[in-house]
Amino acid sequence: MLSRAGASRPTEPPGPAPPPTVPSPSPAEAAAALERVRSSVHRWLDRIADLASSLAEAEHAWARRCASLEEELDRRQREFEAQFEALELDRHQLALAWERLEREQVAAPGSGSRLADEPSRLAPPSSVAPPPSSATAPPATRHDPRLDDAVNRTIVRQFEALRKDVRRTAEARGAHSP
Repeated sequence: MLSRAGASRPTEPPGPAPPPTVPSPSPAEAAAALERVRSSVHRWLDRIADLASSLAEAEHAWARRCASLEEELDRRQREFEAQFEALELDRHQLALAWERLEREQVAAPGSGSRLADEPSRLAPPSSVAPPPSSATAPPATRHDPRLDDAVNRTIVRQFEALRKDVRRTAEARGAHSP
């Protein structure tokens, strides 16, 4: 590089600029500034500690709530399973009763009740002679409408008894459920 005077002499590159001179604070001012910084840091630390404490409390409350909900879910699941088992038992009993009723109807030719199983009600004893008017009609065509009424009444009574049992059971379960 050339100097201003035109002479060719190498000059040293300019170095970093010297830092600006800042007047040094007095020790009292420096102590006050440090105290403000310290106070600010303590406030921030206190705030962080409060937030951490709040977060821990919230996590604890959340864990309690989750545990409570899981217990409620387990309780309801047990109740549901018990009610389902009771319903299945009732369904099974109803199916058995229905099958028994159908068997009774099939077992009684033309009548549909237990009356067919009791020959003393259906036909006169073999030692008693039939009345003279029955000799004219063949036995297969004779039909007593009173038997149908008795059968129908028996079936209705059985059905009503079954219905009452089902209602009583349902009411008993309803009284125990929440």
